[in-house]
Parts: sequence; structure tokens; C-alpha cells
Amino acid sequence: MSGFYGRYEVTMDGKLRILLPARLKKQLPEGEDALILNWGDDGCINLFTQTDWNKEVEKIRQIDEDESEEKRRFKRHIIGGAYPMELDSAGRISIPKYLSQHAGIVKDIMLNCNDNRIEIWDLDRFNKFFEGFGHAEYTQKKAEFLSKKPTATA
Repeated sequence: MSGFYGRYEVTMDGKLRILLPARLKKQLPEGEDALILNWGDDGCINLFTQTDWNKEVEKIRQIDEDESEEKRRFKRHIIGGAYPMELDSAGRISIPKYLSQHAGIVKDIMLNCNDNRIEIWDLDRFNKFFEGFGHAEYTQKKAEFLSKKPTATA
């Protein structure tokens, strides 16, 4: 898969459903009808295709539960929090209450594409998260994070 790109503002209805914009639906790989919602970092919800969720699960399986209660708790939380679903006939997804509460979503939503997942944010939370991240900081971080470091040759 080539990944998801873009940002889309949508509204959640009273039944905790959101309509995926047509431009975003076109980015879903053909034949990938199964989707997984789960906890996201920084107070958002992650939406994965089944294929990309399976890759996440492989990473999670590497956690040795026998090492600590903390690792068992984390693994239970992330695997148990996964919510399998499909788009309904109108192209909507339903967000379970526990995930909408986690993300603080009331009504207005930002769908922020982040390569192998779509992040579902409460619009106000999203705007606060990026508050102050303007052109100057973007330019600085781009240079810092994307600059190629010379590799040593033997």
C-alpha cells in the first residue's frame, strides 16, 4: 500500500458515525473492506486497514508478557481496544463510545492521514496539538528530521 495522505474535516452524527470523504475512500486499497479502529497517540483514534493492523499486531506480539505486569496491561489494552468494522452502505464508520471518549470527540473532527493509518481527532484537540507549529518550526524540523547523515564507509 502506498499510504494515506491529506486532511479532511468531517462531522460526527448523534449515532457516533462519520462519513469518509470520497477522496479519502479512493485511497483505501481495493479489496480492503475490513478496517480496525484503535487507541491513537496524543489523544486521537487510529484507523487501519486490516493489512496494516496485522503489521501492528506482529510488533505487539514481540512484547514478552512474562516480563512484567506493565507489559501485560499494555498488550491487553491495545489488543482489547481494537474495534473491527467495515464502511456501511453510505460510506460511514461507527466509532465506539470508549474510543470517542478517549479522543474527546464531540462533533467536529479532523481526519489526519499519517501514512499507514488515518488519525481521527477532535478538531479543537487537533488544532491545539499543532498550535505554534508554524512555517519556521516546520522548516527547522524538516531540515533536522529529514537531513541525510553521511554514513561511514569502511
